[in-house]
Amino acid sequence: MRCREESVGKKQSRRVTVQRDKAQERRRMWMQRKALDLLRFYQQESYAAQVIQ
Repeated sequence: MRCREESVGKKQSRRVTVQRDKAQERRRMWMQRKALDLLRFYQQESYAAQVIQ
C-alpha cells in the first residue's frame, strides 16, 4: 500500500517538474523575443541617426 502511494507521489512531483520546465522554456522564449525586439529597435534607431546626420 505504501509503495503505491510513493509511486503516486513520484508521478506528481515529476508532473510538477515538467510544468516548471515548461514555464522556464516559455520565459526563455519571451526573453529571446524581447531581446530581438530591442535589437531591432536599436538597429532602426542607429539607422535613423545615420540618416539624420
